[in-house]
Amino acid sequence: MKVIIIEDEKFNIIKLKKMLSEIDSSIVVEKELGTIKESVNYLKKNTDVDAIFMDIRLGDGLSFEIFSQVKITCPVIFVSAYDEYAVQAFKVNGLDYILKPVDKTDLSNAVERIKNRIQSSDTNSLIKSLLEQINSKQLVYRNRFIINFQDEIKTIQTANIHFITLEDSKTYIHLNDGTNIYLNMTMDDVETQLDPTIFFRANRRCIIHIDSIDKIVNYSVSKLKIIIKSNKEQEIIISREKVPVFKKWIDR
Repeated sequence: MKVIIIEDEKFNIIKLKKMLSEIDSSIVVEKELGTIKESVNYLKKNTDVDAIFMDIRLGDGLSFEIFSQVKITCPVIFVSAYDEYAVQAFKVNGLDYILKPVDKTDLSNAVERIKNRIQSSDTNSLIKSLLEQINSKQLVYRNRFIINFQDEIKTIQTANIHFITLEDSKTYIHLNDGTNIYLNMTMDDVETQLDPTIFFRANRRCIIHIDSIDKIVNYSVSKLKIIIKSNKEQEIIISREKVPVFKKWIDR
């Protein structure tokens, strides 16, 4: 079975490929795509694919935009930490989905569904219906987090967050006053709940607030390094693949 993966986080791609190979060694990942533009260009020229594993939120927008630009008739498995209302929409429209972090059993079941089902030729109309449901709902992003801190329950305003990091599999909020606080959420969950015009997922281990940036420095070959105002020792690297998306986010 030939599949493609549409996902902008390299770590997630590696993990998904490993799990797919363990589930079925005959699965071949033909292509890895990280943006809407790349995906559209590839799918216009390559239609011989058995399934697509697709994240919803990519660096240059929501992956649903792909369906308005190219016809997709093969099964699509959404692999995402997207908001619950979107998941409900998937259920209504009969589309397959897997929530992050990916559970191997869920992935295995999805692979079996791909093998056993004949994909409807009306995939694009299903996506259109899904988009209508999503667009009819107003996205509401977090203004604050309520967390336990020492012997207190604290309210953390998102406006006071400079950046968020993943350290030893734990998520930490770094405030503009230098305070670091543990947050009992995954980075994927945090990302989906923050306003993407203000916060940017720089890499798998870091989310930055736009006002926290002190300097943007050329780093290595086609990469960028972000210097944070409150912690200039913190090294935040933007990969070559993500640099165009980052520049677009900055240049609003």
